[in-house]
Amino acid sequence: MSATLDKLICQHAETSPEAIAVADPDGSISYEQLVNRARRLAAVLRARGLETESPVGVLVPRSCDYAVAILGVMIAGCAFVPLDPEYPLARLTYVLRDSGAVALVCREDTESLLPFDGELIPLNSIEGEGALATECREAPFADPRSHGECTPDDAHRLACILYTSGSTGKPKGVALPHRSLVNHFLWEAEFLGVGPAGRIAQRTPNGFDAALWETAVALISGAMSVVVPTDIATITSVFRDYANSRGITLMLAVPTLLRAYAEAGVFREIPSMRTIASCGEALSRSLAESIKSQTGARLVNVYGPTEGGVGAMEFCVDADVVSANVPIGKPAGNVTIYVLDDRLMLARAGVAGEIYIASPQLARGYFNAPALTSERFVADHISGVPGSRMYRTGDLARMLPSGDLEYLGRGDGQFKLHGVRVETAEVEAVLAEFSDVSAAAVAVKAVSADTSILVAYVVALPETAEGLVARLYDFLQGRLHGAMIPARYILVDSLPILPNGKVDRASLPELDAMARIPAESTS
Repeated sequence: MSATLDKLICQHAETSPEAIAVADPDGSISYEQLVNRARRLAAVLRARGLETESPVGVLVPRSCDYAVAILGVMIAGCAFVPLDPEYPLARLTYVLRDSGAVALVCREDTESLLPFDGELIPLNSIEGEGALATECREAPFADPRSHGECTPDDAHRLACILYTSGSTGKPKGVALPHRSLVNHFLWEAEFLGVGPAGRIAQRTPNGFDAALWETAVALISGAMSVVVPTDIATITSVFRDYANSRGITLMLAVPTLLRAYAEAGVFREIPSMRTIASCGEALSRSLAESIKSQTGARLVNVYGPTEGGVGAMEFCVDADVVSANVPIGKPAGNVTIYVLDDRLMLARAGVAGEIYIASPQLARGYFNAPALTSERFVADHISGVPGSRMYRTGDLARMLPSGDLEYLGRGDGQFKLHGVRVETAEVEAVLAEFSDVSAAAVAVKAVSADTSILVAYVVALPETAEGLVARLYDFLQGRLHGAMIPARYILVDSLPILPNGKVDRASLPELDAMARIPAESTS
């Protein structure tokens, strides 16, 4: 497959120039306007001497302008590095330095946020009568290949560098070529049935692979990317009204947000919704059943790390789920999934192992981090194909009788208590099944130098907190081994959430006098 992401998007400007490509609360732009503005930006970047695969920072809020910026960078043959203006200065500065960005595309409202010594390109200055606009009009078109057929070399060209959240230390950049993104997004669009009538919500913060998923799946399909600001996405009634006013047909979100919508009954009131995709965390059976009871929209569970090309497996929830968590499904197109045991041999069906992804859509590796790349991207000894690679995810799973995989949590979330192996993901899944629990997280906390206990952080449904711990303890006793039942319970108003919507485990409260044990909970 030799297509590039920008080439696929530009094709829609030729076939449907007046169709709306991106809409945000301030307005919208057509495919023709999107591509024309992006080509002007590309011309300036090439005129400034940027070479193929040069990293270019994009410090632009989620908006029509953001789509223009990343498309322009790709048309120029460069690699975009998304930077969220809402992120701390120290993180943004680190990403700029680590990526070696030689240019920074920004807007008037963001150009002063970061100290930068390279080429500064204010996006708004490309329009109008200023010096940059004049330079843009006089510059030759950036990439003559965009008018012709793509070559295999184009497909292998670096498209972007996406930085991980940094929860395990310094952020690391994942280098994704066009081949990786095109392979998955084309498959995704076909699997989900996305076409020109689609309107995909774009609500994930810049920098996360889900944000690129939301934007790219829409634009390569001739659909509309509908920008949903954070203050709209997090207020259930406001999101409902916005989704209805825009006719949103597809949304991608983490279970934490989906649960908030489901509890508010939002999905009953968005008739345009056709597909709801869950990603980023395990989707519990109880949440899936709640969503399915409210809407006829298709519910899809999406799995895949950035390193694996953004997405690797999917499961349509079109039947009753018998496991605690919804399966993550079967491999996407051109993807092979292995579940390997401790000896790196294929695990038997039903036996837990680590997920390895083998595919031509794998990332190149970690940007400027060869040691880390060689540690996680290893030779594919299963296929026997010379030079083939697989990515070690660190995620645990087991094969179900249906051939689908069931996600079991992180390998580093595994520990032993009283000699018994405990998976926090499994405990959390069972907690989430209890009818009076809105959300839950589990952590191991030390109570002495050599003793640790399992602690549950529980968000109770309204007016159910009284006696909840005793009822919950009785519920768990019938479903978990004794060592897997939390010894302490802390009732919280909400779980701390990271910008990507996942639980911030590092910010969970420490043990204190508020921590309850079952015997004390009946008072």
